Amino acid sequence: MKKYILFVLLFMLFSFSAFSQTTIEEPEYIGEALLVTDSNTGVLLDKEYGELKSSVSLKKNSWNVLKLYISGEKASCRAKSGEVKIIVRANDNNSDPMSLITIYKMNAKKKQRSVDLSVDHSDNPFASSKTYSKDKMKFQGKKYGSNSYIITTNLEAGEYGIIIRNPNNVDEKSCIVSCIGIE
Repeated sequence: MKKYILFVLLFMLFSFSAFSQTTIEEPEYIGEALLVTDSNTGVLLDKEYGELKSSVSLKKNSWNVLKLYISGEKASCRAKSGEVKIIVRANDNNSDPMSLITIYKMNAKKKQRSVDLSVDHSDNPFASSKTYSKDKMKFQGKKYGSNSYIITTNLEAGEYGIIIRNPNNVDEKSCIVSCIGIE
């Protein structure tokens, strides 16, 4: 009888934990991302073509600043500030998600959003070249399904772009950016 009661209690414990987890299907394609709105619903983030350009920046004292540009003032997919959960489809989920996924806070203007990716000071002996990290957002990532990650982060009001690296992508001149706006 004690074994039966123990079995029932363990079964109930596992049942409750299984039902409390998110049950949203993974995005269909590698590089797509879904905003988790509740435990059963996800909204596909806007996908935009990102354009990489090198430019001169007097503010950063550099002749070569690599920027990512996205057309449009803001994303149509919106969420409230605070904790945000996003399911991201990758090639597989065997790697550290921080090595594959990058969330950037974008500078939004009237017709476009942009972010600095790197600054080259190779012509200045008193400054070093660097990859820009001040606009990268930290997140926690866990495996989700067979090929995805669920990432959790705290985002304040603004426009954000998510880049998912795909090892099968051979064209590095353009990239797909999943976009979200936080209010």
